[in-house]
Amino acid sequence: MSAEASLPVLPLKKPILPVIVVSGILALVLSLLHLMRVELSNKEFILDWSDRILSGNSYYPDQYRILSYYSAHALALLGLPVLYSFFAIRLVFTFLSFVVLYLYLESLCRPIYAVLGLLMTAFSMVFTYAHYACQPTDPLNMLVFFTAFHALYQRKDRWLLPLIVIGMLNRETVILLPLIYAFIRYKEEPLKRYVTTFLALSAAAAAIYLGLRLWFGARPPYAATSPLHYWRTNLLDKQTWVQVLS
Repeated sequence: MSAEASLPVLPLKKPILPVIVVSGILALVLSLLHLMRVELSNKEFILDWSDRILSGNSYYPDQYRILSYYSAHALALLGLPVLYSFFAIRLVFTFLSFVVLYLYLESLCRPIYAVLGLLMTAFSMVFTYAHYACQPTDPLNMLVFFTAFHALYQRKDRWLLPLIVIGMLNRETVILLPLIYAFIRYKEEPLKRYVTTFLALSAAAAAIYLGLRLWFGARPPYAATSPLHYWRTNLLDKQTWVQVLS
């Protein structure tokens, strides 16, 4: 038997062209819908909000969610209008999120079900565009979490640290990734490596979380902070139930 014949044949998993095309179309349609439904309808608010964040004079917690705003500002410096800069980063990050989501789902189930999951995700996103002014950090946040889930499933835990660094500069919810790692890898890794990795990921997330707050200082919240207020509002808001059922 030849050496080549004795080698195991490993299936190569990569985004096929139709999936890339579908992901691009879905991302473009959703980004255009968001542009017309949100950015253009709230132009003055978004421009003012963005200027406040860039100058360090915005409110908690958005003042500490800087990466997407700075990315849009960088595109604006190249000549692209600010609103269309937000459109551009939403388009790119949504497209990449869909491709990564497909790769993750395809590693769990048959390709047809992975495509179905991708379509369901895109469809459900439409309902999130109602009754809010704008949240440019969402697409990158989605990309970070989808990539982290895919990395964990592929046992490429070394990807988590750069994902946490990038993600924490964009939105503080990424601080959950060390806990997700701890839950998934419990009893799967040698104790020393498990503890070391968890502490390193947690330290990186905490350092960025605290560092941003030290850099910009304490900022007042832009909305009520009482949990009872949001429970009452959500229970009585019809749009909440539409989004839940979607």
